[in-house]
Amino acid sequence: MTRQTSNTITLVFSTAGAILSGWLTVEHFLPQVSLPCGSDVGGCESVLQSSLSHIGPIPTALFGCGLYVLIAWACALRKRLLKPEDGLDPLAGQPESYGGTVPDGVDGAHPTAEQDASSPPEAAAEPAPSPDLSVEPEDLVRGVDRMIWALALAGFCVSLFLQYNVLIVLQSFCPWCFTSAVLLTIIFLLASRDFLLKGEPLTEGQQTMLAALALLVGILIFTLYGHVKERIRMTGTIVNPDIAAHDNRKVDVKRDLLVKKDLHIHGSPTAPYLLIEFGDYQCPNCRRGSAVAADLVDQSGGRVKLAFRNFPLVMHTWARPAAYAAEAAGLQGKFWEMHDKLYQKQDLYRENSSSPPRLNDWAGSLGLNVSRFVKDSASPKVKSRVDADVADGTAVRVHSTPTFFVVTPENGIYQFTAVETLETAMKNPNHPMWAK
Repeated sequence: MTRQTSNTITLVFSTAGAILSGWLTVEHFLPQVSLPCGSDVGGCESVLQSSLSHIGPIPTALFGCGLYVLIAWACALRKRLLKPEDGLDPLAGQPESYGGTVPDGVDGAHPTAEQDASSPPEAAAEPAPSPDLSVEPEDLVRGVDRMIWALALAGFCVSLFLQYNVLIVLQSFCPWCFTSAVLLTIIFLLASRDFLLKGEPLTEGQQTMLAALALLVGILIFTLYGHVKERIRMTGTIVNPDIAAHDNRKVDVKRDLLVKKDLHIHGSPTAPYLLIEFGDYQCPNCRRGSAVAADLVDQSGGRVKLAFRNFPLVMHTWARPAAYAAEAAGLQGKFWEMHDKLYQKQDLYRENSSSPPRLNDWAGSLGLNVSRFVKDSASPKVKSRVDADVADGTAVRVHSTPTFFVVTPENGIYQFTAVETLETAMKNPNHPMWAK
């Protein structure tokens, strides 16, 4: 790969990154102008609402846009300095850069016969003064290489920090932020090749260092693969269009997998319509979805009742212990009280996976028998109930949380993965699920 090719690729990627981050900046100020993020079943919304999305009043995406623009500008400058013939050495084959004539004594200079005859031997041996190369194109190219590499290194480090916090701390995923991180990684690798290696083949020592770095990257990818896969799967619109296809539609699933005798019911037990939510206590979209679902039931005039079923995601450290806690509280008749408490306190354990939720303290604040609560939380009865919810959810094609099902009196079943879609359908008297 020549320097010209490497520069062109870097220019294209930095331009793409500037466009992407520029659009994300616009979205920060104008939420109605949004990219197709799949935020209802993914994590764009939670990322935008987090402290990572801005530094003071300035969106983080605006800093990224500025970084991409600087790299693109530097690539455009370097393109003018590089020779189109080989893209390697701006001085190669340019003796005129010394001022138009080649001084005596410089390598490659051949004095004429008259000069050789008229000049004494000692004069011919005198070295010519060294030309001033401080502003030669080669030095300018190296300076631009250094600037691009420094900018790319800064962007690469920041993108790693942001993606760690989005995937691990926020337990979320934004496909566009992830794409930007990939672009910066490629730009950084190209910049390292141009600046550190000067486009030359790797030495044996460099190959060893690269192999060690590749091993570390492989370990990192292996560690984060489950988190990234789970978050991408939850965006639905990216890797599983079937999720969006089933949203707000009547689905063909077995009623017995959804409706159990011992469901936790909110609302009138005799309501003809049953709204079922599969949720995760560490999922920010579930907190919002549960609140909206409860409001819809309260506003239905006794027409709809709500049931909550557990679907803790493997990537959420405390989702399953929280589900055990809710079920253990349910054995003392306070499932919904613990359900609400877990969502109220979600920020305390969602943003810091190393800090366990204070389940025993919350149980005590609800008036539960704490010693019994602790015992029930670890009991096979509670664990098997959570496992059964997960198995049923998987069987009815739950791909993201929250996922809602409406079971009609005629046993028709409608599936919803977007909270807004559920809310619109529940408030629409002409929706097919209300037909008798």
